[in-house]
Amino acid sequence: MIAIVATALFFTATLPFAAMIALRIFASDAVCRPVIEAWAKQEGFSVEYDEDADPLFPDYGPFFVSALHGQKIYRLAVSRNGEKRIVYVRCGHWLLGLLRPKLTVRWKEPPQPASGPAAGCG
Repeated sequence: MIAIVATALFFTATLPFAAMIALRIFASDAVCRPVIEAWAKQEGFSVEYDEDADPLFPDYGPFFVSALHGQKIYRLAVSRNGEKRIVYVRCGHWLLGLLRPKLTVRWKEPPQPASGPAAGCG
């Protein structure tokens, strides 16, 4: 009898936390993806989401600490004019989290210089 009561209390206490985590995972995509799509359209990029990302050990890139502040971190492949680059996008305010879906963008690698002779050489 005590085991049944203890089990019921355990699930009663942990169920709200599990629901909050699930809501954060699914709601974050509903909030952030339209903002990311608008940014990409404004910049002239097409976006490829990494659907095979590891949910247990995600790649937060330069936003490792920010992931703890209720913000969602995406690692995306963006392309424009045939040039494909990797970008990390942080969605959410540092204090308000996803209540204010602000984007911060960091490129994985610097842009490659245009091919051809360097300016000023010669």
